[in-house]
Amino acid sequence: MFYDIVLNLCAMQGKKITNVVDELGISAGSPSKWKAGGEPKADTLRKLSDYFHVSVDYLLNRQTPSISSLAPEEQDLIARFRSATPKEKEDVFYILREYKAVTPTISGESAG
Repeated sequence: MFYDIVLNLCAMQGKKITNVVDELGISAGSPSKWKAGGEPKADTLRKLSDYFHVSVDYLLNRQTPSISSLAPEEQDLIARFRSATPKEKEDVFYILREYKAVTPTISGESAG
């Protein structure tokens, strides 16, 4: 369901869905509609797609990213993450959020 996909993407970035929709100028009532099974507007899909760097098809659960298209170290990271306990996964997200908070640039690109 669309709501679950967006909720998961928000969690991966350590953000609340309410903060993301506010940041993007999306109606505050939209997440409730999505949770009830409502479809998002085209403009909303574009904003969320750009924000999370995923395709609209992914947001609509029409496309699953192919792990084989990832670099070997990314595939290894995903495999290790999938086998981690819930506590270990939580720790990984915490470390990544903290790292991004103290590292303003990576390879000359802004972190935000």
